[in-house]
Amino acid sequence: MASSASRFAELSTEDLDCILDNKDAIGTKNVIQKSVNVFRKYCEEKKMEFDDIVQLEYPELCATLSRYYAELRKADGDLYAKKSMQSLRYGLQRYFEKERGIDIVNDAAFKDANTMFKSMLVKLKQEGKASVQHKSPIHEGDMEKIQRSSALDQTTARGLQNKVFVDIMVYFCNRGRENLREMTKLDFAVEQDAEGEKYVKFSRDKMTKNHRGDDDEQSQGGLMYSTPQNPDTCPVRSFERYIAALNPKCNALWQKPKASARIVDDIWFDNVPLGKNKLYNKTKDISIEAGCSKVYTNHCLRATNLTTLDTAGFEARDIMSVSGHHSEAS
Repeated sequence: MASSASRFAELSTEDLDCILDNKDAIGTKNVIQKSVNVFRKYCEEKKMEFDDIVQLEYPELCATLSRYYAELRKADGDLYAKKSMQSLRYGLQRYFEKERGIDIVNDAAFKDANTMFKSMLVKLKQEGKASVQHKSPIHEGDMEKIQRSSALDQTTARGLQNKVFVDIMVYFCNRGRENLREMTKLDFAVEQDAEGEKYVKFSRDKMTKNHRGDDDEQSQGGLMYSTPQNPDTCPVRSFERYIAALNPKCNALWQKPKASARIVDDIWFDNVPLGKNKLYNKTKDISIEAGCSKVYTNHCLRATNLTTLDTAGFEARDIMSVSGHHSEAS
């Protein structure tokens, strides 16, 4: 009798480590790496061996971290801003959790170090370095310029793509660079509500900074509804036209516009994803072409949506369901 095929996978230690490593966003990994590099440089300047410091007993490690938080400076000798300090400590926290299974932020053994850390944040506030610089939303007048500009001319491949890009970034509160290159045509779907109104929604969620894969009830919010009263600028109509004009041989949502595409052509885009720099600088290029009062970034489109919702009187919890923020202070 032939043996049945194995039901369960056989994973090596390396495979398991890879799964654990991939749970973190690229940005988180970069924060951890930067934090370790800064702490390593601190140890070198203080004539301490990094590997030895990492393995110290709790009391000695706490004392070292306490001095580190107090003496931490940028390369030019200036104090870090509050957000940078928090980022550097968070990176070290994640590093020690992985390397030694200890929590240098919440473990009572590191109370003195964290008291020093909090004292440094007070010092930063006193010196005016505690404020957070958020991306500014696009001014209403500038948004009108963008909507009327040739940059969003839907009779051209580039203009149609720009129109859909602006709509998606605004309606779905997508972060500046997050997952843009990984977006595919299958990530969105057009549906109808009970009243027959069309809307675009995420058909499958992407992992982002604020939407991680460890919460089954958490989903990226936001729906992009049609505007029948304004058919020329209707986001659903633009989206459907854009999807129909994409190259069927390429799954990427953002494809390179054909140089010679005509309005009578069925396919307006090449069988290749749009270049990374072109994609990441889209809002910058659009705002320059539209003659806006300032140069905006992709992240400004996200801020525009959140500001609009707040001004319209939506509750913070409703805005957070769209943005994915876990705190009203974010």
